[in-house]
Amino acid sequence: MAGRGPFVTLDSDLDVPRHIVDAARLSSEFDDWPKANVGPHVLSIPTLHVHGTRDPGLEQHRTLLHKFCEPGTTKLIEWDGGHRIPIKPHDVEAVVNGILELAEWASG
Repeated sequence: MAGRGPFVTLDSDLDVPRHIVDAARLSSEFDDWPKANVGPHVLSIPTLHVHGTRDPGLEQHRTLLHKFCEPGTTKLIEWDGGHRIPIKPHDVEAVVNGILELAEWASG
């Protein structure tokens, strides 16, 4: 729900790939933004993105979707709201259907 980049690594024993922040640094200090969604920083598992179109951080959430996720592995649901979880039945139904579609696609 309204996730944002960069991804954070919690394992201090790993080499931190470019475009990913080490948990010891604040993500607000991050300045190594990728230009594209290609490379070891990209998440390749199926993901569901739920964006409120009135969320003041919407561009950050779109950055996660477009710069940190592999094309073809994402599903986007946008709803008319801010930075919160949808609670109206038609918005919740869209999220539930998105979860079910993603689960079916991932298992199939």
